[in-house]
Amino acid sequence: MVLGSACMLLSQTILLSSYLTPEMNALFNGLCLNYEGKVKLTTEYKGVLSKIQFEAPQVYERFDASSITEADDARFDHFCRRSVLLSFYGMFPCVARS
Repeated sequence: MVLGSACMLLSQTILLSSYLTPEMNALFNGLCLNYEGKVKLTTEYKGVLSKIQFEAPQVYERFDASSITEADDARFDHFCRRSVLLSFYGMFPCVARS
């Protein structure tokens, strides 16, 4: 057997994805060839949200921006002003200094 024609059977292909899509299946079934075969592995990750001991409130605040291009800077400025204000009144969680 000539190496040129066998190289597609002697290569290893690894596909990583969070979701299984038809395009991934087509790629896996059509182009992923190997002398020893193919394997699909899935892992189930339960997450860590069930291990949280307390409920952390989520607060959404509206901020004003003059345009969509300046929304990121306005959001950051609002966060900085709000964080300084909350830390001043002791309402913002912080790491205790030792």
